[in-house]
Amino acid sequence: MDNLTSATSVCCCSIFHVTVRKVRCKISRVFLCYREDMRNSFNFLLVALIVLDSLFLVFSFIDVFRSAFFLTSGFHLDLFPYFLFPAISITMTGSVYMTVAIALERSARVSFIVLAFLSYRKKHILV
Repeated sequence: MDNLTSATSVCCCSIFHVTVRKVRCKISRVFLCYREDMRNSFNFLLVALIVLDSLFLVFSFIDVFRSAFFLTSGFHLDLFPYFLFPAISITMTGSVYMTVAIALERSARVSFIVLAFLSYRKKHILV
């Protein structure tokens, strides 16, 4: 039983450190994308994706204590069905939608550039 307790604490500490490192890295990227010279629709979508992913990491980290380590309190058990589970689902769904929105925005941007290039080439070939 002592090995299980030490393995659980090592796993919990590693999950905590990975979560904190990823959230800190994502926050620094948000500040990078919000600079005045970096403001465009693509960066705003990236910021929304970063915020949703960070919230998902934090909510999932809180949920790990309930599901994997059985470290729950009465408040945590009351919080899970009304806030934590819907928050995890909403942030995951939002993250998927932001990924699709980024893909559509990039596709529209590339197709606009290709169409502009083709119309430029067509004008100069006909002249």
